[in-house]
Amino acid sequence: MSVHTPSNPASQCELHRDDLAISVRNVSKAYRIWRDPAARLKAPLWEGLKRLVPESIRSLGPALKPRSGNPTGYYKDFYALRNVSFEIRKGESVGILGRNGSGKSTLLQILARTLTATSGSIISHGRISALLELGSGFNPDFTGHENILLNASIMGLSKGEIEERYPDIIDFADISDFIHQPVKTYSSGMAVRLGFSVAIHTNPSILIVDEALAVGDAGFQQKCYSRLNALKAAGTSLLFVTHDVTAVSQLCDKAIVMEKGEIVFNGDTQTAINEYKRLTSHPASPKQAAEAREQKPRSFYYPASPNLHESGDRSAEIVDWRILDENGEITAVLAFNRRYEVHITMVSRKDSINPNVGFFFSDIRGNEIAGSAINHADVHIGRMSVNQKAAVCFSFVNKIRPGEYLLNIGCSETIADRLCAYHRIYSSTLITFEGKVPVTGNHWLDTHITISHPR
Repeated sequence: MSVHTPSNPASQCELHRDDLAISVRNVSKAYRIWRDPAARLKAPLWEGLKRLVPESIRSLGPALKPRSGNPTGYYKDFYALRNVSFEIRKGESVGILGRNGSGKSTLLQILARTLTATSGSIISHGRISALLELGSGFNPDFTGHENILLNASIMGLSKGEIEERYPDIIDFADISDFIHQPVKTYSSGMAVRLGFSVAIHTNPSILIVDEALAVGDAGFQQKCYSRLNALKAAGTSLLFVTHDVTAVSQLCDKAIVMEKGEIVFNGDTQTAINEYKRLTSHPASPKQAAEAREQKPRSFYYPASPNLHESGDRSAEIVDWRILDENGEITAVLAFNRRYEVHITMVSRKDSINPNVGFFFSDIRGNEIAGSAINHADVHIGRMSVNQKAAVCFSFVNKIRPGEYLLNIGCSETIADRLCAYHRIYSSTLITFEGKVPVTGNHWLDTHITISHPR
């Protein structure tokens, strides 16, 4: 067990929890932003002056005195993390989502002990292996072979364990003769291959992976995700940072969403993905975002979904949606290989917008299964005036694998290569897809099969 306590030590009851892999309590990381270059020199001089010179003559040094009259006038603290708390159980996989600059990588560096927290406590049980960035922990002047020996030793492997696992590390990395070349000659993909291979072959209790895997080719990524699933099955706890919500939904048992150094959600993956999508929709202003959250849109034809989540600046607003069967009846149960229509009604809240309207079905973990939008068919609503309504109908034959799915709808517009999200409603309605036809994957391809008997 490893206990790292910059301040605020954890309680004794936490130290004895057998199911705990990582416990993070009120962790903050502050960076000092200086007022100007001279302030770096003035601050310690002012502190020394206060200790050595009587109060009555401190006024003789006004040039040293900070503008605010106290030492903090020389700088301000920027908090990359602020009071972050969460727990990960043994064998649990947790994803971390957040926009760039939200504090994800800072948090992982603190957990991996490559960065020190300003305050808070961290308790971890077992060996932590981390892949935080390209070639992290590698000496660029050492060969790949030498870096394997060095990094495995740092991770706590004995000489015998390194010799035993060395062939597997080489085989997984698959960088052939470059293993005996300096790492500084490697491409980014080669550095990731080697770094990931070393990390997973140290038999970690906790594996921390940042977005480094995104640079690998498709074959290598598939191999990595297969190994991550195998580690999960073997009881390794996984902390996975990525912008790929599909990877989070497939790999993770739950997810954390971060924004401006704080945790804004910690729970099931579907709700976390919805919250992340809301944050990345860029509402026009905090006021508009708050107003959008207060308004709970719902279809007139379906019960309000407890997982309904929305975002957007409401320049256009979706006011209703429904699914009709072949008889024109409203339904939430879709039979296999039958035709249905998704109807979406929206209203413009400002002049001269030309919104794109669409929908998609997702599974209960957030994976996007199938959908459509009017711009996919090169169809356009046209410029709309204030309070003008538009009703869009999408007709399709259901070829989706039977199961339970969620309907997601939205309207947006691309202006000068920038996506403006007007109104998005995630997990609006739970839809049941029925059928007995066997389907491989998520969709039935409706293939036509012929057989011949060549001589």
